[in-house]
Amino acid sequence: MKKHVGLALSAGLFFGGLVATPAHAADPAPTNVKISWKDDTFEFVHVTWEETGDQPNRVFVRPVGGTAQKFTVHVAADGENTVDLRKDLISEYGSRNAPLEVGVAVGTAEGLTSPVAVSAAFDTTDAGAPKLVSWSPVASSTLNVRWAAEAPPEDTTPGDPLDRSDPVIFHPRFRIGTAEWKPAAPAGTATALTFTGPPPPYDFSLLSQNEWFTGLSSEWIRAGQTKFTANVPAWVVAGANTVISGTYTGPEHLRATLQARNSATSPWYAVASYDLFDQTYRFAVPSRGTRQYRVAFGNTTGSYEQAWFGGYSAAVTTTTQQKAVASLAASKTFAGEKVPAYLTVNPAVNGTATLQRWNGKAWTVVGSVAVKNGEATGIIHQTTVGSTAYRYYVPAHTFNGLGVAAAYSQQFVLTTYR
Repeated sequence: MKKHVGLALSAGLFFGGLVATPAHAADPAPTNVKISWKDDTFEFVHVTWEETGDQPNRVFVRPVGGTAQKFTVHVAADGENTVDLRKDLISEYGSRNAPLEVGVAVGTAEGLTSPVAVSAAFDTTDAGAPKLVSWSPVASSTLNVRWAAEAPPEDTTPGDPLDRSDPVIFHPRFRIGTAEWKPAAPAGTATALTFTGPPPPYDFSLLSQNEWFTGLSSEWIRAGQTKFTANVPAWVVAGANTVISGTYTGPEHLRATLQARNSATSPWYAVASYDLFDQTYRFAVPSRGTRQYRVAFGNTTGSYEQAWFGGYSAAVTTTTQQKAVASLAASKTFAGEKVPAYLTVNPAVNGTATLQRWNGKAWTVVGSVAVKNGEATGIIHQTTVGSTAYRYYVPAHTFNGLGVAAAYSQQFVLTTYR
């Protein structure tokens, strides 16, 4: 017992098939060829055997019952009857449907001088590709992902010495663009993960690992950012709709919600919500007061392992101006008579308005008029013969907790006769 031989270091390592050279007088074949994992790192397969006397040996891997010899190691006559074969080289040669065995014979590089003794057959079955079960985007960059191990294939060598019953280990990972993959979480046996990634876009996937192989990947989840535009008017007149519209790109289907708040420090609330599908959207809501608007685009999933993160458009203050409409009980009158001048204000505020008259040079105040539920009546008492222009001024008010901007009515003319 003088030397421990490893496949990665042996000068007698060959890659390729070798044909045994018949010997004129065959030596006895080695016996009791056994295989096991060297240690719990699962990097090497430990091979031992027994033989009569000190003999040089050739150790190799081959398909069960085959003749092709792979990953050959030569052990000198004074060496130990043990070899450690690199797992990664063996796994490259094996497959799910082709079990292997380790062969040991007496011989050198020139040929074999004994029959081949073989180990128990073993497989190099990998853990399969993880199967994505569900994925959903949360907040601005977080993915909730669930997955499962692939159903194991039929074991072609049940109970072989290298079989393990350990659960599959998963390696969550992500990458940005074409950069290298990075761990999204420590490797482990969990089948669910809440992963807060970088700002999208990024990719997410999983690798499986068992004692033989690490590297089979799940499908990639492509996390993208919905792109959108929002056209929010800065000024509207009460009674007309506030129209907010725009476009979006990214997901096939998307929910958009129009949100509003009464001031820059008050909470947002939903005004209307729609499921979108044609890359455009349009909200039309009654203009009832000044408030801020924004459009919230929801997170959603798409076909082909896609996750889309939405977002919010910029907050825009839309000022609502009151609409004031004036009318006269009569457009013609006689001097000294009193003529009602009516005012309708939208929205239906309560407050005051001012009746104004044009004196040829400037607008002057006739008097204040009470406004109740959007209605007011002023009285014009004109004693001068001729035509005089009038209008109403409605100052800013509050309606249902929202401000509405000041407005003028249209001008109207009263003609007086004697």
